[in-house]
Amino acid sequence: MGALGGLLKREWEIQRLISLLRWSIVFFGISCSSQNQNTQKPLDQFIKAGNPNLVKTIGDESHAYQIVAKGAFRSQAKQGEINLVTSPEASGFLSRLLGEAIPQKPSMNQNIYSNQDNSDTTLLFGLRVSDLNQPMIFGGVVTQVSDHQNDDLGNLKLSDIPPFKVVPVINKDGSSRFVVSLMDCDGDCTQKSGFKLLINILISGVSQDQSLIYLDLSSLGQQLDLRAMYNDDSRFDRFKSKASKTVAFDYSKSTLIFDIEATLIDEEADQGDHQTLETVITNRWYLRSVDDLNPLFVSRPAVAGVGFFMTDNPEHDFIQRWDFDQRGVNDGIQYFIKHVPLQFQSAFAKAFDEWNEKLRPVIGKKIFSYEFIPDNDPRNDRLITGDVRYNILEWDLVNKASYGGLGPSIADQDSGQIFNSNILIQGPDIVDIYGRWFNIHEKSAKLKELGQVSEAELVIVDAQKEFRRRMKRLRGRNFQLKLGDRALARIRSQEPTFEDPIMSRDDFDSIPEGYSFENYMLGYFYNMATHELGHNLGLRHNFKGSLGASPELVEIGTVSRSVMEYLGRQFRHLDEIGSYDLMALSYGYLGIQPNHLDWFCTDEEALRSLKDFSKSAECMPNDATEDPFHYFELRLGHVMDLAIAKGQSRASEWTISDLKNELSRALIGMGGYAISAAQTSSSWTNFFANDDRPHEPSEIRLYVLSKVKSVFCSPALQDEILKKETEEARNKTNSNLEALKSQAKKILHPVFTDEEMDCEDSVNGV
Repeated sequence: MGALGGLLKREWEIQRLISLLRWSIVFFGISCSSQNQNTQKPLDQFIKAGNPNLVKTIGDESHAYQIVAKGAFRSQAKQGEINLVTSPEASGFLSRLLGEAIPQKPSMNQNIYSNQDNSDTTLLFGLRVSDLNQPMIFGGVVTQVSDHQNDDLGNLKLSDIPPFKVVPVINKDGSSRFVVSLMDCDGDCTQKSGFKLLINILISGVSQDQSLIYLDLSSLGQQLDLRAMYNDDSRFDRFKSKASKTVAFDYSKSTLIFDIEATLIDEEADQGDHQTLETVITNRWYLRSVDDLNPLFVSRPAVAGVGFFMTDNPEHDFIQRWDFDQRGVNDGIQYFIKHVPLQFQSAFAKAFDEWNEKLRPVIGKKIFSYEFIPDNDPRNDRLITGDVRYNILEWDLVNKASYGGLGPSIADQDSGQIFNSNILIQGPDIVDIYGRWFNIHEKSAKLKELGQVSEAELVIVDAQKEFRRRMKRLRGRNFQLKLGDRALARIRSQEPTFEDPIMSRDDFDSIPEGYSFENYMLGYFYNMATHELGHNLGLRHNFKGSLGASPELVEIGTVSRSVMEYLGRQFRHLDEIGSYDLMALSYGYLGIQPNHLDWFCTDEEALRSLKDFSKSAECMPNDATEDPFHYFELRLGHVMDLAIAKGQSRASEWTISDLKNELSRALIGMGGYAISAAQTSSSWTNFFANDDRPHEPSEIRLYVLSKVKSVFCSPALQDEILKKETEEARNKTNSNLEALKSQAKKILHPVFTDEEMDCEDSVNGV
């Protein structure tokens, strides 16, 4: 590999031995002084742009970095303390370092823009020359979006450039300017031949003693490429950087962080037009030592029966999980909880406490510690959700988004070791939506007590129309965010694997009996926080959780065997950590093989339409109870009752448009059994528990058809029409019924023909 490569490999091996020794000491419970120095003062080195004369060194004994405001940089350049990159001294020095770099390749000719923010307060970064050719971990997370009311843009928060193991080297870009190239070493930082360019960072100067290289990190913001694709057509918008500036630095826990604000405008807009709409995206980038990753960490592959998030690197295909072995004390992963209203704090505290209580017998130690940060606490401004040094659960008071909760983690992509987790809760919107749900049903109930049945139903119908309009506005666009040519950001809110929907699908359900708004929401937020913490621990969704529900009881802890399930409004507040979750985490954290292989299925396995007969009907995000088929039968019956105003002498206030979503969910749920029986019924566990159901796959299709037609073709429907007081009411009810049948045929067309769905066939025993 050459003399330089051999030297680099030996240095890397020495550093790895030191790292192994340090981690061995930590593993056996003896604290290291260097580790203590990194964790004692987490918030004491923060630098914010604003002082044009700022010159400050931050870091620790192992890593020291100089931060210089551009005003001070210019002043020092005039005094000869800094040589500008264009000077002969700097150029000659960098040219000598360039000789040690990787040979030029076409893929490395990546151009970058000059910084357009030329103010004296702009911050520059002094990288030590000794840090060149040393492996680091580099990545970035979107922490702020300037448009606080746009749900689409709010979805960008917590998007991240995944962590790369990089080696910084001196290079030249396509315009022959000196840059520091961050070279992705793909996990092996000893073999330069395998390096690939990740990003170039523009060099501004070199210190007179040639110990520091000054970088303009704002070029990272100028290399962001944001595209917005519309969900309903092929249009897309592309945004370009108008300006970018580095506004803050901080250092603690062996991690340097720096905030870069990128001002983006539409690609076709005129940069000189002051009326052009601007969006400012703040990324919190980080550089951290590879020594913070435990070389003793035991990577685990995926195993059948349980589901974890996996590393993105196909050559290192491991589950993602925390390293509890690294903790010498029993304090667990520290979380800071921000902005949660006092009335709901007990629900969030319960979520952490339940995980601790139920996992202590499994893992043998406390896994979480947490602290509620008061709103007047000065740490609020420094504890930013998305900062990889801290694990934060935040009730988002700043940005709106289309999800209810989001719980992504960041992990080493070579081993699967998680080193950061965050949770965002769209608390204000959730409280508003569910508060309206309670108020509407309470108002409807009072009208019914007064005998105003039609008015009571109309209140709910109008409310659902408003909610549907509100939800239709959400997710108008999906985004793609790139850094340079290679690094594609993970838009976490667009990954169904992480998202917790803001609204439940069974949105016209009544309020669970005996619940006040306050009591219901305590259960709701407990479940949401517990679910998101499950994601933070590495767990994926499990849509077979409800198959383990109790058939006799509907109370806390009986509705599912997994808190990673999706459950609707009638059940969600009752779900808690279940037997599947403990089984899955026993494998993830102890390597104990799961003893049930039929308890789990997840997002890409879920049956969501009637076009894929290879997906199991027992894997659905829209079901509930231990008998999903019966659950969907009841849902379909409920839709029919609303459509015909069952038991009433008047016509229904509901239209087919109002009922279409719930009708579709019920019929897809039932039809899924018919279309998937041939390929998946051998793996079903609960469908055959009912004695009246066929066991032969070939008979299941006709069984499902008979159950659907028993609803649409029941003789009782004509009796309901005849009970209506007026001809107008009878005509409207009949019209509703026919429209419902027509819509059902469209939904079930992949499964049954129109002729099979005709009620005339019922006389033949179908």
